[in-house]
Amino acid sequence: FIKGAGEFVLLKRTQTEHEYIVNVKSDVTILENTNYFPGWKVLANNNELLINYKNKKNLGKITFGLKKGIYKISVIYTKTPIIKMAESVSLLSLLSGVVFLLIKLFSVSKKKK
Repeated sequence: FIKGAGEFVLLKRTQTEHEYIVNVKSDVTILENTNYFPGWKVLANNNELLINYKNKKNLGKITFGLKKGIYKISVIYTKTPIIKMAESVSLLSLLSGVVFLLIKLFSVSKKKK
């Protein structure tokens, strides 16, 4: 908590998913110690929150605000469309390379006979 008061319990923390239960006792600003990159989302009780990564004291880190209450917070990384497209291009390139090598391998083996 960088502003306000509350308590939290960590439920899960992986590279792409962080989950907490948060008991907010007053309006708060929370610092999620994760570097922001497009694709990160913060959900409070399954409702998406605005992320502030331009906070001068914590530039580049995910920060967000909450009102008094109890919340299940999920901070998740979802792949952006450009990342999905880049993965598809990489997979297509890999498959094309394998097909090319197989064609060359079969054409060399036929010439030896």
